[in-house]
Amino acid sequence: MNGRLRLRWHPFSSSGPYLGQPLYVKVHAWIEMGYRLKRSIIEPKFSWCSIAITGERRSDTFNFHQPLSVDLTTISRILIPDPIEQKRFPFANLKKSFMIWSIDSQRKEPILFETSSSAERDRIIYGLKLIVSQLISRIMVGDPSVLTDYFSVANRSRRLSLTVPDDKGSADHGNNQDFRNL
Repeated sequence: MNGRLRLRWHPFSSSGPYLGQPLYVKVHAWIEMGYRLKRSIIEPKFSWCSIAITGERRSDTFNFHQPLSVDLTTISRILIPDPIEQKRFPFANLKKSFMIWSIDSQRKEPILFETSSSAERDRIIYGLKLIVSQLISRIMVGDPSVLTDYFSVANRSRRLSLTVPDDKGSADHGNNQDFRNL
């Protein structure tokens, strides 16, 4: 899950905050591990951040804006765009692009990224689908190794267990059921 990809992100700009924005934005994209905190979990994400500042010629300069992201557990589809999508994203080369659909209530439109080749696109689609499906299936079956594979520990002195709290809401580990036994 380490490493960065260089992509072109095509914001959907018919309405919303990207109206009047550039036709595409050069970005670095990566899979960000989730974090286990004392009382909560921050989910793993597919994140991206621009590497080119609009109007400047420096191509590898970060603009230090907060990276954009989509939680891996909210990704519903990762697809090669149909030709009809050319109407939504008129400046994207769809033969080298992929779309991410999310069930996140904030996102109504797909997220479209363009790669440098169709082979790279296919590799990224396969890798993302594999990561998302493994994460979701391991969460569904209650595999405790998902915590070490997809989450970093923010406070190493406390470990998060895959247990269901009792009716009182306490985390009494002796009386709780393991997710796998539900």
